[in-house]
Amino acid sequence: MSGGTSPNGWVSHAVASVTTKYAQPEELEYSRGSVSQGLGPDEAALVGRFFDPASRVLDVGCGAGREAIALAHRGLRVTAIDVVAAMIEQARREAAHAGVTVTFEVKSVTAFDAPPNSFDHVLFSLLVYAYIPSPGRRIDTLKRVRGALRKGGTVVFSAYNRKAIPASPKDSLRDGARRLMRWLAPNGGAPEPGDRWVRGVSEASRADSPLCFCHFATVEEVEDEIRQAGLSLEQVTTFEELVQGARLSPKARARVPTLFYVARW
Repeated sequence: MSGGTSPNGWVSHAVASVTTKYAQPEELEYSRGSVSQGLGPDEAALVGRFFDPASRVLDVGCGAGREAIALAHRGLRVTAIDVVAAMIEQARREAAHAGVTVTFEVKSVTAFDAPPNSFDHVLFSLLVYAYIPSPGRRIDTLKRVRGALRKGGTVVFSAYNRKAIPASPKDSLRDGARRLMRWLAPNGGAPEPGDRWVRGVSEASRADSPLCFCHFATVEEVEDEIRQAGLSLEQVTTFEELVQGARLSPKARARVPTLFYVARW
């Protein structure tokens, strides 16, 4: 990562802010308390539809192990990574208590480096993709996980849909200025439209807890990042479609705040 005085110093600051945020005691406890919930119905639908039985799965941003432990209970062979060491320590305890085997590692997916054919599928925990700053870093991250996949393997992640989430007048003005700056200097490494600093990342987040970086993307941006990473977009879908069997038009889907992406190598 670049130093604080370089053009990309803000990226280092953004990455560090996410680690700091999720290392807060209330976030650690909230993540631990969520483990017993297992997969959400949308996650379960995606896993059931796209993940082969007994396949090798990389869980990105595993927290205290909610998804990883649930996947292991389903008979999947799971490796789970997170940037927060305390989260990994808690996840190991939770997996031992649950009686399942999961390989946990303290590691950022932005620095992930595994041999080809290490995994059959990759699952980013809910909205983890939104915490990766800059298009270049997100594309590089997808390239890294693609490099660890078997041919035909899938990558599943979710992202905020900027067009469906109201922006404050201040954010709208800031996004306009950033759009202009990126047009004038497309390789300048500056913040992009949709970059935000948020305080609430869970129901446990305190009103005085540290801010952290989060990116609100458009569907077109995410689709382009998937393509530039050498992956093929399989599906863009929603909770309503996955769980309730709804059939949404592209226009209706564009109004949903959180979207799920399935890409295949």
